[in-house]
Formats: sequence, structure tokens, C-alpha cells
Amino acid sequence: GGNGSYIPGWGISNNGYYAPSMLFDGVPSIGWNNSTGAGVWNIFAQTKLYPLNGATGQPFSASVWFIDFGSDTSLQYQFTLAFFDSNGNRINGGFVGNTWNGIGSGQGWRYVTINNAVAPSNAVSVGLQYWSYNGHGNAAFSSPMLTQTAQSTGYQPDTGNVVSAGEIDGSVINGSTINGTTFHGGDSISDSNNTSNFY
Repeated sequence: GGNGSYIPGWGISNNGYYAPSMLFDGVPSIGWNNSTGAGVWNIFAQTKLYPLNGATGQPFSASVWFIDFGSDTSLQYQFTLAFFDSNGNRINGGFVGNTWNGIGSGQGWRYVTINNAVAPSNAVSVGLQYWSYNGHGNAAFSSPMLTQTAQSTGYQPDTGNVVSAGEIDGSVINGSTINGTTFHGGDSISDSNNTSNFY
């Protein structure tokens, strides 16, 4: 959710905006309709920074969906996966970008990925950025997906909430079928018919 140029968890600038009517998979997008100037890079959206918690040397990947409403063909868009130092500064050489040119007429949603961006040894956080360069553009980006994998996975479908080798505490289970399960806890049911010693 958001309002105008405010989107919780994002840094929005240079006329980036919350686009509630441009949905991808039911989620509003981040739009941009502006000019960069000749030969100028313009960052217009950045996610919050996520701590690496010691995961330097590990691969990361990201994916996003992009729609062009008609941009200068001289303009370039860039989707960037970047690593940041302890001061929150982007590390030189510590980023990977996927860059493409604008389309003179409208174009449908396209899938953009970044694979195998390895966190440098001096990185403490990671984030994603949307950039534009050298001209006027009118486009939108979906909410992105960042994963700690070498290959981008995108949004995964709900597979029916399968929990493998996990522990669930303090939950309410309604209208479910439970198969092949052993229950422990409580007291043995005190009934002469409880020959299996159920609890």
C-alpha cells in the first residue's frame, strides 16, 4: 500500500509513484513517468535494505515484472540487485543490473531477472533498485522478489500449505484431514476401550 510518492518500506524519488490501478498478480506497482535528461541516470525506487547476517560470499537473485506504456527508445531502464556497506552506501562493483531500452509504444508485462549476484566480503545488506537513463519514460514495475539462491525463482504458487519437517506451536486447525500422524501430549484417555492407549 501507499499514497502518491510514499510506499512503506521503499525509498521513492524523482517522480516514482505508487500505482494502485496498475496491478500485477493483485499487487499495486511502482510507476514512473518522467524525463532523466540527456545522459543522466535517475534512481526512482529502492527497497528497504535487508541485513545479510553474515551471508557474504553467498549468491542472491531477483525478479520483477515490467510494463512499458510507451517510452523513448533511447531511454534505458535498469533493475539492480545491490549490496551495501555498514554505512548504507552501495558498494562499487557490488551490484548486478539488468538493462533494456524503452519501447516507443505500449508493451505488455515482461519478466526480468538477475541471477547469481554474489555478496562481497564487505557487504552488510542487500536491496533492489529501479533506474532510468537518458530520456523520457512511462512504465511500471511490480513488487520484486529477492531470493538467496543462484537462480531467480519468482513468485511461487501456494502448494496447499505443506509443512515438511516443521513444528507448529499454538495453532488452531479447522476443517482439516490429518493423515498418518502420531499425537503426543496430555494424559492417556481413561476409558476401558482405549486399548491403543491414545492421549
